[in-house]
Amino acid sequence: MSVPRNYNREEAIAKLKNLCRRKEVSQRQAIEKFREFGFSYKEAEEMVHELVINDFVDDTRYASAYIHDKLVLSKWGRIKINQKLYEAGITKQTTNFAWKRFDDDFYREILKETIDLYYPKYMPNNSWEEGQKFLKFLLNRGFENALCIEELNHKTNK
Repeated sequence: MSVPRNYNREEAIAKLKNLCRRKEVSQRQAIEKFREFGFSYKEAEEMVHELVINDFVDDTRYASAYIHDKLVLSKWGRIKINQKLYEAGITKQTTNFAWKRFDDDFYREILKETIDLYYPKYMPNNSWEEGQKFLKFLLNRGFENALCIEELNHKTNK
């Protein structure tokens, strides 16, 4: 069953260009949007290719913006961010290239900020059980185990 077309090709491209001016869009998201407009997958790919050539859609730029937002605003770790980018159809090579924008010191500082922000809530008595719960919280946020343990030990030994 095909979806009725709401827009012709030019209108659909104009609509996506307008969307791309407001926020970063991945190639997969652009294809899905064209598919919602009722275009075939092949037509959608052709239109996305046109957007890529005109620099409206760029997966590397999308990945960099996504990494920045999730690191700074949501305080997510590398593992969770990489997983979500993979789910969004961003290749591992593109993700690795986007991560080069963020150095390890910046990443470690985000982890320290996260620990400082949530430490009073999860570690009021500084017990082993609370430490395990807090470590699990940090791991669920996507931070690496060894890095979390190192930073937690540094925090508790102050």
